[in-house]
Amino acid sequence: MKRIIKNPEVRKKEIITASEKLFLEKGYSETTIEDILKSTNLSKGGFYHYYSSKEEVLSAIVSELVDEIIKETQFITDSSEYNAIQKLKFFFKKQLSLKKSKLLLTKYFANEKQNDFLIYKYNSLIWQKYVAPLSKIVKQGVDEGFFDLQYPYETVDILIRTISSLGDLENELLQNKDKFIRYVYSLKNITAKTLGISMNEIEMIDEEMIENLFKEGI
Repeated sequence: MKRIIKNPEVRKKEIITASEKLFLEKGYSETTIEDILKSTNLSKGGFYHYYSSKEEVLSAIVSELVDEIIKETQFITDSSEYNAIQKLKFFFKKQLSLKKSKLLLTKYFANEKQNDFLIYKYNSLIWQKYVAPLSKIVKQGVDEGFFDLQYPYETVDILIRTISSLGDLENELLQNKDKFIRYVYSLKNITAKTLGISMNEIEMIDEEMIENLFKEGI
C-alpha cells in the first residue's frame, strides 16, 4: 500500500484534535500515547516525529486556543478606526466567545488542577500571550486620555499575572457558584480601577457561561 504523506501542519492538527477528544472522554491522566496512536492511525515513530510526549500535545492544545483568540483579535488591535475602549470591549468579547466554544475543555482543565503540569500550562501559557496585544490597546488608551497609567506594559503584565494566579483556585471556585461570582466580580473591579474605567467596559464572563460551568453533567 502506498504510504500517504501529509503536510506536517495537517498531521499535527489531526493529533491535537484526536488528543483533545480523548482527554475529554477519558481524562488526561488515563489517556495513553497508545490511545492517541489508535485514534490517529500513526506509528510511534510518526507520533514522536511531531511531539515528544503527551504533555507536549496538551501544551499545543492550550497554545492553539490562545493563538486563535490572538489571531481573531489582531485586526481590531491594529486598527486605526477604533478607540482603546472599543478595542478593549471587543478583545474581551472575542475571548469570551472562543472560550464558550471550548467550555468542556476549560472545565476539564479546572478539574485536573492537581496535576502540576496543567497548573503551569493553564496559568502561564494562556494568559502571558495576552500581555502584548492588551498592553498595545492600553498604550493607545493612555495616548487617547482614557487611561491614566505611566507604564502600560508593566501594568498589564501585573494584571495578567494576577488573573493567571487565580488558576490555583479554579477547581475550588468551580465547586461554589456564589464564590466564583464574587471572585469574578472582584477581578473585574480590580482591573477597572487599575485602568480607571467603568466595570461595564470589561466582560470576562457572562451569565450564560456561568450557568453552563455549573450545569450538572457538563
